[in-house]
Amino acid sequence: MKKFLLLSLGCACAFGASLQEIQSSKKVKIGVRENLPPFSSQVNGGSEGFEVSLAKEIGTKLVGSDGSIDLVVIEAKDRLPMLKNGDLDLVVGNFSATPARAKEVDFSVPYLADVQVVVTRKADGVTKLSDLKGKKIIVQKGTTSDDWLKTNAQKYSFDVSYCEHGVECAEKMLSNEVDGYMHTNITAAAVVMNNPSLETGIKSVGEIDYICVGAQKGNAELVNFVNNAIIELTKAEFFQHAYTDTFEKFYKGSIDKKYLLLDDFLSNF
Repeated sequence: MKKFLLLSLGCACAFGASLQEIQSSKKVKIGVRENLPPFSSQVNGGSEGFEVSLAKEIGTKLVGSDGSIDLVVIEAKDRLPMLKNGDLDLVVGNFSATPARAKEVDFSVPYLADVQVVVTRKADGVTKLSDLKGKKIIVQKGTTSDDWLKTNAQKYSFDVSYCEHGVECAEKMLSNEVDGYMHTNITAAAVVMNNPSLETGIKSVGEIDYICVGAQKGNAELVNFVNNAIIELTKAEFFQHAYTDTFEKFYKGSIDKKYLLLDDFLSNF
């Protein structure tokens, strides 16, 4: 299993709000994904889902119940630039901690895990990457799947194109415009469940990644606070309740529990 990446403990950055500034102002800006059930969805003018609830819990611990938690709806490609520019204090948005990303932003301890998969059409009978050699693969920009394809697409002669979100990706699969849609298992599962003619033909590509809260590089005190908040939430069984009340009902056993509940992992911190 891949060794988890802990953040470097440098000095606070010029643009990102420090822990003291956030707590003094009682305001925090947290990025959440736009349309990524069961993690975040836009309903009746607001956001809801597991990561939205997690963002609110962490935000409340930061600024208090009377503070201001500004949930900013973002796409995958927005996560790195908005943290680096100080437009966000934190990102709680299916943000996997990879070596490349860890050079640009810092990460908390993990709260989820995932692995790359490829969604294909059932009729095509795809089971391995070589079955898609020379075929058209679609992916969302700024994702770990995008990173993997940038490194490995040439090996398989993939013709890579981009889509904005899962619904668009699925539509291109269903219209036979592309032959595979690469994303993580916990996000691709929703596409498969909503489209009976699709399946997760390739069930694992590469190693397991860990999903963490992201913060601007060097904002060590803030990330340490988030780490403690996640550990406190683990002890309060927040993640256990999320698994029982949300993940188990949504995925219906299609995703292994080891990706969705890291309580045993977090007990080591």
